[in-house]
Amino acid sequence: MPAMFDKGAFMARFKEETAEHLANLERDLLRLEGGPPDKTLVEDMMREAHTMKGAASMMELGEIATLSHDFEDSLLGMTTDGKTPDGASFEVLFGMLDSLSTMLAQSVGAVEAGAEGDGSAVEDPGEKRSQAAAQTPPPMVCAHNMTPAESGVTGAQKRRAS
Repeated sequence: MPAMFDKGAFMARFKEETAEHLANLERDLLRLEGGPPDKTLVEDMMREAHTMKGAASMMELGEIATLSHDFEDSLLGMTTDGKTPDGASFEVLFGMLDSLSTMLAQSVGAVEAGAEGDGSAVEDPGEKRSQAAAQTPPPMVCAHNMTPAESGVTGAQKRRAS
C-alpha cells in the first residue's frame, strides 16, 4: 500500500512560503529592470523559482511547478550572456509572476476545500513519481511563446505603474 500524507496539513505553509517567494521575485525583478545586469541577483531569483518549483511538485500542483520552471529557465540566459531582458521580456516575466499568484490562490483554495470536506489524504508524491517514471512528461509552456494576455501583462503593468 502506498504511503499517504495529508496535503491539506501542508497547504498553509506552502501558501505562505510561495507567496514570500513570489514577493521576493517581484522585488528583484523590479530591481533588475531598473538597474544594470546583475548576475548574482539573477542567480538568487533562479533559486527562488527553483524552490517554488520543488515545493509545488511536492504538493502535486503541476501547473505552478511548470510555470515556476519556465520562469527559472527564462532567467537562465541572463546568467550565461549577462544581458538584461528588453521591455517585452520584462512584461512576460512580470506576467508569469501574476499568473503564478493567480494559480496559487486557485490551487490552494481547491485543495483547502477538499481537505475541509473530508480530511482527504493523498498518495505520497514519491510513489507517484516512481510509478510515472517511464511516462513522457507533459509539454512545457515556454514564456517566449506566450502572448501578453496569456502571461497576465495587464496586472504587471498596473503594479509597476503604482
